[in-house]
Amino acid sequence: MSREPLHDRLLPIVYAVLLHAVVASVLVFRLGDAPAPVAASPRVEPVEAVVIDEKQITEELERLREQDEQRRRKERERIEQLEHEAESARRRRNDEENRLIELERMQRERQQEYIAAERERERRETERLAEFTRKREVEAKRLEAMEKEKAALAVRRAEEQEQLARIERQRREEAEQKRRIEEQAQAARAERDRAEEARRKAEAERRRIEAEKEKAEAERRRIEAEKEKAEAERRRIEAERKKAEAERKRAEEARRKKEEERRALQEAIAREDEQLEKERLALLDAGRVEYIAQIKDRIERNWLRPPGTEPGLACVVRVSQIPGGEVVKVEIRTSSGSGTFDRSVEEAVLRASPLPVPKDPSLFDRQIMITFEPEA
Repeated sequence: MSREPLHDRLLPIVYAVLLHAVVASVLVFRLGDAPAPVAASPRVEPVEAVVIDEKQITEELERLREQDEQRRRKERERIEQLEHEAESARRRRNDEENRLIELERMQRERQQEYIAAERERERRETERLAEFTRKREVEAKRLEAMEKEKAALAVRRAEEQEQLARIERQRREEAEQKRRIEEQAQAARAERDRAEEARRKAEAERRRIEAEKEKAEAERRRIEAEKEKAEAERRRIEAERKKAEAERKRAEEARRKKEEERRALQEAIAREDEQLEKERLALLDAGRVEYIAQIKDRIERNWLRPPGTEPGLACVVRVSQIPGGEVVKVEIRTSSGSGTFDRSVEEAVLRASPLPVPKDPSLFDRQIMITFEPEA
């Protein structure tokens, strides 16, 4: 905007300089063509007036104006061309920004769909794990109850063993008592020593042993009667020992049955877990087979058989995709031997994009291997 007024101000100056240059040129040309004066002639020649061709000056000025007008016109055309190019660049930039915004929106939508699918899968997995955990907790409580019952059986068994030991000690004490009676004073001292030892081992037996020591003197006066009583006590102790042994065997049998039931229950739980895992894997395999079959069907529907393709051709193609099924790369891993066939398969995969997505998001894989056999 500031360049045009400056040019207008300088243009009259340029015209004046050119005009003076033209006038000076004409004068020099006229002077150069004038005849040289003759020295011998005293006659004075008339001076010719120099005539400036105004038409030539006008034409020169007109030519300068036309050049200036052409320069201005070219400058305006150049500026208009630059403005047109700038406007085109601006429109292209706006189109590119709109396209990028659309791509980002599509990417966000696909990301949100993928996140929603992932959350749904995590919710189902959490529910399944919660149910499985609940079953395991119930089973753990059952095992804990069995363990407590086993511990109670062990306590009862220990008590029975203690009772048998006490009975056995009583039997040994009775035999020792008879020996003490026969040995009189020496036997009495030995009985007191053994009674004291028994008191240190079991406080519960202390009172009985003290009573036995108090009866020791009376037992010496009633030797025959005590023999009969001792025999009767021996038979009673033997009967109690047999009874305790039978009770011990019963408790052992009950413990063995409980242990077998616990092992059977654990084996049943293990078999159930194994069956559940097999069923889960079978469902995943079936879902993956269906997923791959859908992809193959989509590719075959987008495949255009090249002319002259021989039957029986097959190739293995690796497809790289992003969540949502959009194909980002196709690579032939095992060629069919025909470049035309391989290229047609690659083009079919690209035309099939986006590929079908699995019902179970856990089956999605960014890279999948597909054997393309159109004849099959």
